[in-house]
Amino acid sequence: MLLLAGLTLAPLAVMATMPSTNFNGVITVPPQVDATNFFNSGRWNISTTTPYVTSHTLNYTNIGTMIGSVGWEFDNGPLAAGGRGLSDNFVNDSVSAAIQGSTYLWVSATNIVNKGTLLVGAGGDDGAVELVDELGGL
Repeated sequence: MLLLAGLTLAPLAVMATMPSTNFNGVITVPPQVDATNFFNSGRWNISTTTPYVTSHTLNYTNIGTMIGSVGWEFDNGPLAAGGRGLSDNFVNDSVSAAIQGSTYLWVSATNIVNKGTLLVGAGGDDGAVELVDELGGL
């Protein structure tokens, strides 16, 4: 009890969701992203053991190149009740924009716009890109 009296209790640092995150360089190490808006104009080439996910992201915009081994999961999570759900918007917004997963590419959003390339390698999910909108599919 006496030992506890001498301890100074500092408040715990709580990480808050950032409004936006922007990437415009070369990304080779998967960053931890907790942001409402995700914008990429750079070049990603990352390797992960599970599909890359962000936290609390409602809007995704890509005008760059994103290559991922194992792949990508573009959605919103974790939800308060657990699990993941639909993000609001996913926009692959340029003819030169490309997102490629070696085995996995999942886009789950209310609004999906693709002007570029979405690709999964031959070993992935029957070579399919999974796009799910608010109606359950495209």
